[in-house]
Amino acid sequence: MEKLEAFLSKWLLPIAAKLEQNHQMAAIRRAMMILVPVTLIGSLPTMFVQLSGFTDLPAFLTGTIAYLAKITAPLAFPTMGCLAVYVAIFIGYYYSEERKVWNIGAMVAALASFLAVATLTTDAGATDVSYYGGSGIFTAIIVGLFSVEILSFFRNKLKFTINLGEGVPTPIKRSFENLWPILFSLLIIATLKLIIESVSGVAIVKLVEALFAPLTASVNTLPGILFILLM
Repeated sequence: MEKLEAFLSKWLLPIAAKLEQNHQMAAIRRAMMILVPVTLIGSLPTMFVQLSGFTDLPAFLTGTIAYLAKITAPLAFPTMGCLAVYVAIFIGYYYSEERKVWNIGAMVAALASFLAVATLTTDAGATDVSYYGGSGIFTAIIVGLFSVEILSFFRNKLKFTINLGEGVPTPIKRSFENLWPILFSLLIIATLKLIIESVSGVAIVKLVEALFAPLTASVNTLPGILFILLM
């Protein structure tokens, strides 16, 4: 036991400390913490559906499980079906703290940018939101970080803002101060999306999914999320 503690203290703890000092990794780690309760709740529909497949259970228990499966079924999409959406929102929130920008503006920029990239259209013209779930998590991380980085550049470096002066309510003042940075963040990401997809012929979310294929399946589970939290 002492050898294990010595090994952890010598090798793993210094690595964890360095990762925590990295602004991007710190934001990712904190954002992923939000997914723990979401994933736990989202596992209920799956659990009851799987339990209903057991045929050797007592009749009253089978009926109860089937009833619970019907009740929890609507929870599947807003939890497991929207994991990447939550990641984008909270990446925006926590990375805004690292980059010293307005947290609400950063959340709006990160969410809108991710939805612009991850929302696809099928051949029939229908809207495809399949990448709002676990398969879009890495896209949400990349787009979320990049959108806040752009926002910070225009807001803090270029000072590209609209100043309404004193006496204006704080929410309105903040909104106009961040109007141009948010707009340019969305426009730049939308432009990059158009260029990349025109050149490659493949949607960005599919490119990222292919790039991180070995990790996507594991992150789309509670153990995978817990692993990231312990990084």
